[in-house]
Amino acid sequence: MGSDDEAAMRKAMQHTFRQASFVVCCRHLKENLIRKVDAVMGSRTTQRRAIIDGLFGAGGAAASTDLVAFDDCVEKYQKTVLCSAPADIQQYINSRIIHLLRLNVMASQTEWTNNNAESVNHILKQVVQWRPQQLPNLIGKLRGLV
Repeated sequence: MGSDDEAAMRKAMQHTFRQASFVVCCRHLKENLIRKVDAVMGSRTTQRRAIIDGLFGAGGAAASTDLVAFDDCVEKYQKTVLCSAPADIQQYINSRIIHLLRLNVMASQTEWTNNNAESVNHILKQVVQWRPQQLPNLIGKLRGLV
């Protein structure tokens, strides 16, 4: 089961579907990391690209196809790139991003995104013009859309 980086949604899914494998949208993780790095370090630092690419670049941890490769990539990343980052960036990456990326590798879904669900959600919002609907009207609009 997959979701974006929303902790409450993941917690509810894990509580309800205890035997499922869980993945997190790689695009959301990367965007959240970019926002965090920009907020702490600014968007113009030279270290910014190395922090992001070490996890999400072509040779980054998110591109790993198995846990051995992932763990090796993360270890090198922590020793070379992350060790010189500000403490709150280190903490965020070590406690959140690495754990969630590892779940994706464990589920063999390293580059999974929820773009399709996001796209359908946008289409549904356009159909109802971003307004709440009475249930019979909503059903009719959904039927027409399908």
